[in-house]
Amino acid sequence: MNARSITDLHEEIAKVLVNRLKRNPQSAIMTYKELCELVENKIDPRNVATYIGDLSIWCSDIDAPMISALIYNQRRNIPGKGFFRLFSDLYGGNVKKEEEELVFINELNKVLQYQTWEKLEEYLGL
Repeated sequence: MNARSITDLHEEIAKVLVNRLKRNPQSAIMTYKELCELVENKIDPRNVATYIGDLSIWCSDIDAPMISALIYNQRRNIPGKGFFRLFSDLYGGNVKKEEEELVFINELNKVLQYQTWEKLEEYLGL
């Protein structure tokens, strides 16, 4: 498990994402700002990356895809730089700027097709 402790906000964000994935995966894709609004603005969009990054690390622990692929930067229409750094850390290599869109789409497709998000809920004690 990641050295970082699971907080109430981690749990709340995970519940939002997993519930949306279970109901309709296509509706789970959102901006950082939209995610913050869904957790009643308990965190600023500029700080949410730490939380979704932790969730993706915990996904890696259970062999699930990076759930943070669901969250994207509204201006660029892809996740922020932290997503690609974490992807490189988890899977090796270095994601080049010209590869970012393809890496994002591939990981997003894995998230949308993944069927056992209950593993993450169990892992987090939800």
